[in-house]
Amino acid sequence: MKSTSEDRQHILWVDLIRIIGVLLVIMIHVSTAVVYAWNKKPIQRGDVAEWLVGVSYDMVARPSVPLFIMASGFLLLRKIEPVLDFLRKRFLRVVIPFLAWASFYFFWDPGFQKSEKWSRNIYLLAKSIAVSNVEYHLWFIYAILGLYLVTPVIRLFTHSAQMQDYAYFFVVCIISGPLAYLIIQWLGFEISIPGSTYFAGYIGYFVAGYVLGQSPVSRKIFWIALSTFVVVAGLSIGGTYYFSAVYKHFYEYFFDYLSLPVIFTSLCFFVIIKYLSDRPVQNSLVERLVRDLGRASFGIYLTHILFLKLLDQGFFGTIIQATPSTALFSIPLVTGLCYILSYLLVWILARIPGIKVLVGY
Repeated sequence: MKSTSEDRQHILWVDLIRIIGVLLVIMIHVSTAVVYAWNKKPIQRGDVAEWLVGVSYDMVARPSVPLFIMASGFLLLRKIEPVLDFLRKRFLRVVIPFLAWASFYFFWDPGFQKSEKWSRNIYLLAKSIAVSNVEYHLWFIYAILGLYLVTPVIRLFTHSAQMQDYAYFFVVCIISGPLAYLIIQWLGFEISIPGSTYFAGYIGYFVAGYVLGQSPVSRKIFWIALSTFVVVAGLSIGGTYYFSAVYKHFYEYFFDYLSLPVIFTSLCFFVIIKYLSDRPVQNSLVERLVRDLGRASFGIYLTHILFLKLLDQGFFGTIIQATPSTALFSIPLVTGLCYILSYLLVWILARIPGIKVLVGY
């Protein structure tokens, strides 16, 4: 059984992964306007540097969602508890905030079809949730709920698996998901792999988080991870520019969460954070801040789109958004501002009895 001190260290680095993960999610959504500028107009010689700045921010931020999933895998797969108890706790903590914010965005965002009749709107809302036609960032909730459903079964595997079992599992995950996707991108046809439906999603990240979280990270492994991250990210940025120029539109392969480049950078990012933070914190104030920000991460994820749109609409007196000409400074600036505003809202809601459940507290 792990000691209290070790538990604190583990929780600390998991909190940091959550904090960094949600910051990277926001950065992706902020940099989108710059990245997809390629599709809006032909990129001229003078625009390439500005566009590549946005692409670089976006590429570095791609481990965002995988980090969340790997952190969840580490926390959930190491436990053993009754299935119904697990599902009740997990689904209540996620489903209630999801339904609340899906409803809020549905009625607040004019982009969703609505009716003058209240009963009709309830039907349209229920339909949009059922078919996953919700605010775009909420797709992640469907993915994590699917992983929750299979967690009790995966636990049986992880608590008895040996190294060769994990090796086989990850090989199947790679073949059925990223490799099959790569074949579609490069050869233009889809291959049929038996059972791929069950492994082609995010289950590989989920189990990888458990395996990496349980494994110590040496200084040598840290430097290998850091070097690999830099090389793969750099090649992905260059590849994106080359293929976007060839195909005359933004080439998205290197940015897909299940592409081989993002898998490599995500695993490396996880190892890097764990190595840098898997040690005692002497300052109790810093530790409390990290824990509070980590706990608020789910609420920040749910609410940040609200502030991105308010900033973009000039709600605070002026339009605040990332632009190609100012991408180097505007992307991190808008990301940080959106994070702070979202955290303040979550902090306030978390201190209102009966309301804090809406932000995952």
